[in-house]
Amino acid sequence: MSSCSINNNVDETVQEFNKEPIHIEIWSIWGNNDILAGKALQNLVNDYMKRHPQVQITITTTTTETYKSKLPSALAVNEGPDIFFVWGHGFSEPIVKSGKAVDLTPYVQELEKHALKNTFDAFTYEDKIYGLPLFGWMMGLYCNTEMFNRYNIKIPETYSELVEAVKEFREHDITPMALPGRELWAISFYYMALAEREAGLDKIQEIAAGKETFDDIAMVNAAIKLKELKDLGAFSDDYYRLLSYEADSLFMEGIVPMHLNGSWMAGTIDDEKFSKIKDNVKVISFPVVVEEHGIDEGIGGYVDTFMINAQSKNKEEALKLYLDIMPKLSRELTQIGMGLPAWDDVEISKDKTIHQFIEIYPKSGYHAAYDQILPQKVKEVHLAYLQDLLEGRITPEEYVSIQAEEMKKYKNID
Repeated sequence: MSSCSINNNVDETVQEFNKEPIHIEIWSIWGNNDILAGKALQNLVNDYMKRHPQVQITITTTTTETYKSKLPSALAVNEGPDIFFVWGHGFSEPIVKSGKAVDLTPYVQELEKHALKNTFDAFTYEDKIYGLPLFGWMMGLYCNTEMFNRYNIKIPETYSELVEAVKEFREHDITPMALPGRELWAISFYYMALAEREAGLDKIQEIAAGKETFDDIAMVNAAIKLKELKDLGAFSDDYYRLLSYEADSLFMEGIVPMHLNGSWMAGTIDDEKFSKIKDNVKVISFPVVVEEHGIDEGIGGYVDTFMINAQSKNKEEALKLYLDIMPKLSRELTQIGMGLPAWDDVEISKDKTIHQFIEIYPKSGYHAAYDQILPQKVKEVHLAYLQDLLEGRITPEEYVSIQAEEMKKYKNID
């Protein structure tokens, strides 16, 4: 190499370092809940900063429930970060409609050609794309096969078998299911699973769209069964104190035999630093309640993404960072077991827990979580009264009626 070439490289590096520092802030939910995902994001950010020394990037993590109110509040007063994690559908819709997110359509059309079917739907509004899909998720019931075998208990395929399994584990002084009730979305998971199995996919979607009333008998029956599980001792006495990472640990330590959670936990289960049960996990669809609404229907979708703040003072640099790391992050998250692939060039090894979700993928379709498909006020009361339902402060009928009344206000349903 000539001395001239060396000098040119040195000059370019000096110029890079002499530039005014550019500060980019990213908000994420990947803290204690999703350690591997947080590390994947941090590693990509570190690599970007090495290649762009003038860019200084900080990542702020917040627990899921807090984040759901923190982000909209910050964006509303122009105090949001440059790049922020967000869920698609109804959660991000008001953010997009209020002009708080950057339209990515001109920059991602080539990428979209390599995406799997429907993976952009949750972030597309009026034919404009505002986020890249990170991964797909599915709800599943994680079962510790060693514990089921040890006590000769059948892994449940129906709700009645689930009730029997709960009773039998309780006879052995074992808490059957991990429920992080301090995070209300986790209780909602149980209600959503039971409601889908009672009502079926089509009716849930009609209720969410305001075409059917929320106080349908199937929704009441779901609330009755959720209360029944609690009364049978399915959850620990202190369930309302637990955070999600604590409940995850109870399952991965081999203390609790069942855990209803998203596919994002699969990668942590495969990591022996966090899990003692890697080879003893079977993922199943939530047990059938009504036969015609079976395991071919489910809950999940491609709803996780990051968006760029339209109010960012460093929008151009944020866009460069986003387009550089997000496609890489998506593939990395899939490989570590966070969820289902979003791109046509990603393959999942059959020995990974996440592959079990591919095997049980609902052929008839799925709906997204309630906090993404219900109107704001409806999802607020849906979550707010869950502990009241479990503790018997309101009846199942009252719990459903509260949501039905809010839905009527929103949709003007008689």
